[in-house]
Amino acid sequence: MAAKSDGAAVSEQSETPSRCLVGPEQRPTLYRYVGTPYTLVDCCWVLCALLVFFSDGATDLWLAADYYLRGNNWWFWLTLLFVVVPSTVVQVLSFRWFVYDYSELSGTSSGAAPAASGGDFSTKGSEQRSTGNAAGASSLPATGTMSSTRRCCRVCMWIFQSVIHVLQLGQVWR
Repeated sequence: MAAKSDGAAVSEQSETPSRCLVGPEQRPTLYRYVGTPYTLVDCCWVLCALLVFFSDGATDLWLAADYYLRGNNWWFWLTLLFVVVPSTVVQVLSFRWFVYDYSELSGTSSGAAPAASGGDFSTKGSEQRSTGNAAGASSLPATGTMSSTRRCCRVCMWIFQSVIHVLQLGQVWR
């Protein structure tokens, strides 16, 4: 006889099947990724969110312009400060997330990611990436052996993301 964690006696030859680790193909559907179709309702919610995002920015700038035209410079600069500073913080964080995601996708554990992340900031799993323990890092070619087409695509992606974030559209893109 053995005992359960609550102290009840249990026969070692129980009728319940033994629990063992199973592979991903044998897991119940609860644990598998099940993609849901993108519906018209989802599209409407995304369009509504974009409408609210852009109208918020437009009304903020409209208010700042109104203060400026009325000669209320103090309120103009204060409004501009409360609009630009949070937006800039969001864009910096969004760009940092892009650097983190893109460096993980490309399999590079060094290079632009640590420099762009500010050095002392760390995220979940950053110590594994910095030591080169990422699972996919060894299977991808090193940065120096990339073809010129792939290197051009990477440069274009960095330029595109930089322009998106300078235009304060990183949140919309993400």
